[in-house]
Amino acid sequence: MTKSHKQEKTITELAYYPKHTDREASEEYRKNHNYLVHARDEPCIVCGSRENRETHHYFEWSEWNAIDESITQDVYEGNHWLSFDPYGFGELLEGNKVKNPDDIRNLVVLCRKCHRETETGFHETTGPLWIANDASEKKMEILNKDYEK
Repeated sequence: MTKSHKQEKTITELAYYPKHTDREASEEYRKNHNYLVHARDEPCIVCGSRENRETHHYFEWSEWNAIDESITQDVYEGNHWLSFDPYGFGELLEGNKVKNPDDIRNLVVLCRKCHRETETGFHETTGPLWIANDASEKKMEILNKDYEK
């Protein structure tokens, strides 16, 4: 049996970003962010924190112009392997077309650490480790740089 251990690796990622407008928070984004974070007081979906909450676009804002809208619709309505509806808006708004990345169905609340922080944030780690980390017995155990067992 392999003992628990740390493994450091460097990954080079090359991503295509389609042409898009300069990013500014839209009125729809501000409204949906405020609704999730303040009105509903949703905690970070990963660690449960209510500190430094941000909203993450499930399908990246900068990638929206390259995404097949029929697939996004299927994702929010539970008809795709990537299905995602943590707050129930996909079911509530079923049949209503997702028109842009600031749609409430495309937003998820994360704290700054789980969203953007180096070595732990969704934007800073690989998908497989971030997902495993979320499912770990002690949240942030797998991506914790100080972890020793």
